[in-house]
Amino acid sequence: MTPERELELILAAANWLRYTSKHIRGVSAVTALCEKGLTPAQARFAVKYAGDVDSMMRHAANDNGV
Repeated sequence: MTPERELELILAAANWLRYTSKHIRGVSAVTALCEKGLTPAQARFAVKYAGDVDSMMRHAANDNGV
């Protein structure tokens, strides 16, 4: 797998996490992503990235008075 393709998979996984509720996933985020074919390391990176994006979005919303 090329580094570019791996990054695409991780970013897609992070996006899926951001928009899929825990109730629908039914298992931990890492487990759900591994079931979708990511390695544990890729899954952990996607979870961290999804959390970082959410944090940045909340921070930006607060800066804009939202």
